Amino acid sequence: MHDLIYDLAKLVSGKSSCYFECGKFPGSVRHLTFLAREFDVSRRFEGLYELKCLRTFLQRRQYSFESCYLAKVVSCDWLPKLRCLRTLSLSEYKNITELPNSIGNLVLLRYLDLSYTYIKMLPNATFVLYNLQTLKLSNCKFLIQLPEQLGNLVNLRHLDISDTYLELPTQICNLQSLRTLTYFVVGKQNGLSITKLRRFPHLQGKLSILELQNVDHPMEAFQANLKKKEQIEELTLEWGSDPQDSQIAKDVLDNLQPSTNLKELNIRSYGGTSFPKWLGDSSYSNVIVLGITDCNYCLSLPPFGQLPSLKELAIKRMKMVNTIGNEFYCSNLGLSSFQPFPLLESLQFEDMPEWEEWLPFEVEGSNFCFPCLKSLTLSKCPNLRGNLPSSLPSLTKISISECKLLETKACDLQWNSSVEVIHIREGGEDLFSLLDKYSWLELSIENCDSFQSLPRMMLGANCLQRLTLKNIPSLISFPTHGLSTSLQLLEIKYCGNLEFLSHETWHKYTSLEKLIIRNSCHSMKSFPLDCFPSLQWIHILYCPNLEAITTQGGWVALKLLIFCIRGCEKLSSLPEQIVLPVLKYSYLRGLPQLLSIPPSCLPSSLESLWIGIGILSSMSKHELGSLFQCLTSLSSLRLWGFSGEDLLNTLLKERLLPTSLQHLMLWSFDGLKLLEGKGLQHLTSLRELHIWYCGSLESLPEDQLSPSLELLEIDSCPLLEARYQSQKGKYWSKIAHIPAIKINGEVII
Repeated sequence: MHDLIYDLAKLVSGKSSCYFECGKFPGSVRHLTFLAREFDVSRRFEGLYELKCLRTFLQRRQYSFESCYLAKVVSCDWLPKLRCLRTLSLSEYKNITELPNSIGNLVLLRYLDLSYTYIKMLPNATFVLYNLQTLKLSNCKFLIQLPEQLGNLVNLRHLDISDTYLELPTQICNLQSLRTLTYFVVGKQNGLSITKLRRFPHLQGKLSILELQNVDHPMEAFQANLKKKEQIEELTLEWGSDPQDSQIAKDVLDNLQPSTNLKELNIRSYGGTSFPKWLGDSSYSNVIVLGITDCNYCLSLPPFGQLPSLKELAIKRMKMVNTIGNEFYCSNLGLSSFQPFPLLESLQFEDMPEWEEWLPFEVEGSNFCFPCLKSLTLSKCPNLRGNLPSSLPSLTKISISECKLLETKACDLQWNSSVEVIHIREGGEDLFSLLDKYSWLELSIENCDSFQSLPRMMLGANCLQRLTLKNIPSLISFPTHGLSTSLQLLEIKYCGNLEFLSHETWHKYTSLEKLIIRNSCHSMKSFPLDCFPSLQWIHILYCPNLEAITTQGGWVALKLLIFCIRGCEKLSSLPEQIVLPVLKYSYLRGLPQLLSIPPSCLPSSLESLWIGIGILSSMSKHELGSLFQCLTSLSSLRLWGFSGEDLLNTLLKERLLPTSLQHLMLWSFDGLKLLEGKGLQHLTSLRELHIWYCGSLESLPEDQLSPSLELLEIDSCPLLEARYQSQKGKYWSKIAHIPAIKINGEVII
């Protein structure tokens, strides 16, 4: 939302709406929205239970991949007392495994969102919420069932159960006001017949019909009346794995002909030998996205080229298709002016084991096909011998994987001269003729063992920005004169015999920003940290013969933000004199020969440090103090132990760690029995303490833990966990001030 629109919305809503971080709420607030945190503890919502007129409790997520937890007192005690609530969202809180029966108090509730929670069963009280109009249960993977009482919610209009795959109760037929029903499972015998779909005349949006092999008579599919459900825009038709009668399957699909308003169609595991005539008919002028998957008995494809608005087409695992020809483009070859696939932008073929020929569109006087195609993907088509389409004027990305017999030399390719992205995986040598003719921005070559040196054509790729080489054991050298000087990312993985770029060419790579070397370039013994002037990110992992990180002479890495060296067992030195003015993140682990770290490698700008504590073992207390005192910006520290228990307690006892720390993780201190408390108490900004794989740790200095601590996480510490289990009430009461405690993945909040 634009800031001006947001400001206008705030102005119009006045004091009745509140977007908050934490603290007290205005007494007049009726609509409350907030950004969810990883641990939404009770003190963040103090005073919530006093908002007797609150109508909206709506959380939003900034990053959907994060796990979030809500204090139980909020979800089970405070919220059910707010009887005026109309909108309640608990979405994506992982510790929501049940709702209290007091949820039935919210008789005015119209919107309930439990999606992505771990809820196992809805309480009976849920089904007395007769005003409920929206119930969202998508991705509730642990939900056992939808009970028959669901039919009591007669005002329900939107039921989102996508990605749950629950059997629908027969009483769902009472919900004739439904607009949204994300999927419908066809039952066996006493289950829901597909004919029941006619009971929902107002369905709209997205619908998946599953287990279509359970349709006994094709006329039942016709009675579902899909053709008249004109507001359905996305439709999935899916058969199960049970054996099917191919003729019945064909008749069922024919009778499930949808409305021509459809925008997206997916057909999966269809058991017929051919497709009905409506599929690919030009009357479906609104279809934009189409997918055909696991239709293993069909010998040919429908005329998808006739769909005038089609932009994305994916065809996967059609194991009987041998040839793709004119039938794919058009059903009426008499139209000389017809141009197939006029708007198609993305075309994907995957896992087509019998496919041998891809014939061009051959109609006299016709224009070329695929005029707008931008992305072409061919994957796992081992017998494809024919040529690729010769005229692709808009192509910008091509990905070819496991198509070793594919030929390109035999056709006169007339593709867009600025193909930007090429991915080749397990391809034959002929495929590399693609690289001769185009200026591309991104090139990925993987699992190709047919050459020892990268092709010379790479010298002419003046626009190349991203190069990935992966699992090419035969590769031993780069082109003599190096790579494109426009390169921004160079990623080398599992290319052990490859010689790294020669010293003479380093100065040319003024645009290189990100360098990743993993289990590659085994002959490399040293690497100069300042060799690439624009480098921002460097990862060197598992290079067995790397002995030193050095400087070339400039001594300044002006733009380096991330410095990661891991698993290089012979590395023994880092540069003594180097300036890293903007370094934010440093990761140094699995370096048994590195016994000290120069202060120059840990500048004051550093915000996150992950380090094996053995690297600090040879440093005196004074040196350690000086080192950490300079890290005034450090907020996250992860220490790996492996027999470094004494040094860890020295760091804590002498209060050498910087007070700016907010996150501290202790990992694999196997001999650690007691944790020095004074140093923890000294960390006045500490919000999170994580302790992992400390098998001998018996207790915590509970009286000396920082009062600022918001999360204590303990994992794979059996003695400490056993104490937690046996003395749960007595022992943990001493650290009750910590809002969130996580033990072996179980969150107590």
